[in-house]
Parts: sequence; structure tokens; C-alpha cells
Amino acid sequence: LANSTRGGTILFPAPGRYLTAPFNVTSNVILDIQTGAVILGSQDKEDWPIIVPLPSYCQGREYPGPRYTSLIHGEHVNNITITGGGEIDGQGAVWWNWTKTGQLNNTRGRLVEIMYCKDLTISHVVLRNSPFWTVHPYDCDGVEIHNVTITSPSNSPNTDGIDPDSTINVWIHDSNINSGDDIIAIKSGIDYCGRQYGKPSANILIENCVFGYGHGISIGSEMSGGVKNVTIRNIYADGTNAGPRLKSARGRGGYLSDIVFANITLNNITVGIVIDEYYENRPPTNATGTPIIDNITFLDIKGTATTAGQFNCLPESPCTKLDLENVSIKAKNGFSCEYADGVVVNVSPTSCINTTASFYGGF
Repeated sequence: LANSTRGGTILFPAPGRYLTAPFNVTSNVILDIQTGAVILGSQDKEDWPIIVPLPSYCQGREYPGPRYTSLIHGEHVNNITITGGGEIDGQGAVWWNWTKTGQLNNTRGRLVEIMYCKDLTISHVVLRNSPFWTVHPYDCDGVEIHNVTITSPSNSPNTDGIDPDSTINVWIHDSNINSGDDIIAIKSGIDYCGRQYGKPSANILIENCVFGYGHGISIGSEMSGGVKNVTIRNIYADGTNAGPRLKSARGRGGYLSDIVFANITLNNITVGIVIDEYYENRPPTNATGTPIIDNITFLDIKGTATTAGQFNCLPESPCTKLDLENVSIKAKNGFSCEYADGVVVNVSPTSCINTTASFYGGF
């Protein structure tokens, strides 16, 4: 059924453990993984085919050239559903070890990567131990991910939770995520290749989730095609490295704009709010390669952190229209700011945002 042009339901009955090499799904397929059933990814890398790099990256994310496919993969497909109450376990520990010991020449595969898709739903499943990024919708339209649990060890490299990439009309809700890297990372390709591909991630709502250990509720750093119209609200973050986190770098180009973080509770966070445009510590570049961050709102954010916030923007492209309202973060260290302009209302500790700037940029 996974290769049927008519689609259908692929049932993984419980109890059962199903060891598999990567496989492709086609349109109108439901993967029904029953509660008590577990799909296990092969630990033999010879079982994982090598595929071409993504066009907005021009190479694998870790190494030049092609990359390993994902455990569950689909391209140019419509109406895909992954559900049922069971588990997908990538058994990624062998991949993490190969990465740490330099035994790979190609970028690791994702757990679930669906590309060029219309209408993708992932619900009521547990996704664990991905070799690399866990869920990666790429150039999709219409994605709903809800009532999922995603977990990988805190020291597992690059095991992002959910990474919408050049994807529009996304709703992520009522889920619990712990990861070895970003909890969420909204992306749109990297540097020249991302700008040439030119497809932003847009119209994204993330709400009613609990996030544990991981690097943050992130946008970027691969954002060269642009990210806009994003709302992230009603989030409880416990022990993450960062709360709201926007990251970019010189050479990326692109823009982050019209983004709202609202009603977010932080507990024992390393840095409460982060904007970092020095992500890879690159030298200045031309205007095309200079990222723009504009019209970002942080509303009703409260909790505890070691450092309240860091706004590290570029002198050649200051962050503009930053709006901090009703932000209260109990922290040992306050806010630090570089080239960050905006409006501040009822913020504690005292914000260092420049509220006197007369020019607000845009893209």
C-alpha cells in the first residue's frame, strides 16, 4: 500500500515491533500504528538509501553532496496521515555515535520527511530517537501536527523536534517535545540556495504545547527564504536552553517578520528570550546576504531563567519593531542588547531595547 497509487491504510497491529528500512509513502495513505505497536528503524546504514540534497540547501546539512533518506519519506504527495497511538523509534543512537566519531560522509536521515505535500496530518503517536531532525515537512501546504510526543536524549546531536521548512499553513498543537537540539525550528533554506529557492515558511500557529529539554522555541537559523506570519502561544517551557529564540547569520539574507510569541511560561530556562544574528560568527557581507528581523512581538511572557534575554542584532541591519509587553522574567542576569529597536511596556527586569529609534525598516 505504501507504493499504491490508490492509497489506503497501512496497519501496524498491536502488540508488535516492526523493524524496517526506510520506506516511501504515496498519496492518500494512512499509517495506522496501533497503541502497543512500534516501528523500528534499521541500524544498518546500508539499508538507508542516499538521495539528492534539498534544493534550498544545495547539499546535505552536515556534509557536502547527497544525504541519507528519512525513515518515513514521501515526495509530491497529498493527503498523508500518520496516527494510531503507537510509536516510531528511529533507533538513532548508532547514528549519533557515527556522527560523534566521524564515521559518516553524508548527512543523517530524518525520522519523518514529507516533501512537496498538500495536507499532512501527524497525530496521536510517539516519535523517538531520530537519527537527525525528527519531523521535517518540506515545501508543504497544510500541515497539522497534534497530540504527539517527541523525545530524544538531551545529548543526541541535531535531533530537532519539528522543523517546518519552506512550508505554509501549519498548525502544531497539544504536544509534548524533548530533544537534543531545537524543540521547534522554523526554516526556509540556507544562504544563496535558500534565497534562490525563495519559498518562505508562513502562516504558522503553534499553541498549547509543553516543551522540556532542548535548545529553544526557534526560528532559523536556516531562514534565507524568509519566515513570516507566525504565532507561538500558550506554551509551557521547562528546562530548555532558551524560550523564544530567533537566530540568523550574516550571509543568510532573508527575513523574519510578523512573528508573535504570546502567553509563554518559562521555568528554569538558561536564556529567556534570544535574538542572535551572529549565529555562525561570520564577517559582514553585502545587502543581499544580510538578514532582516522586523516586527517581532513578545507578549505576556513570564517565568524564571539564568539570563532574562539577549538581543544581538547587526549594526548594518538593526532589529526593528521589537515589541515587549508584559514580560516578567526572574533572572540572575538581566537583558543585553545590541542594535535592537522597539517598544517596551511593563517589562522586568529593565529592558535595554532602544525605544527612541525613528526609523523602522522592513523587507
